Amino acid sequence: MLRALDMFVVDGIQTSIPLHQRILSHPDFVTGRLDTGFLARTGVTGPAGSSAYSTQSRDI
Repeated sequence: MLRALDMFVVDGIQTSIPLHQRILSHPDFVTGRLDTGFLARTGVTGPAGSSAYSTQSRDI
């Protein structure tokens, strides 16, 4: 999944790809320590307009 997100290209709009990459890479997620408070507990956030969203595109 991380590889797919890294290779995904979207032009012209903001995406939440960086947020998903951070979630998938977080040690708690990797080890399966998940619950409904995961985002609040780990501080992994990304509301619209934050740095969690990317407006940059790149070619692969």
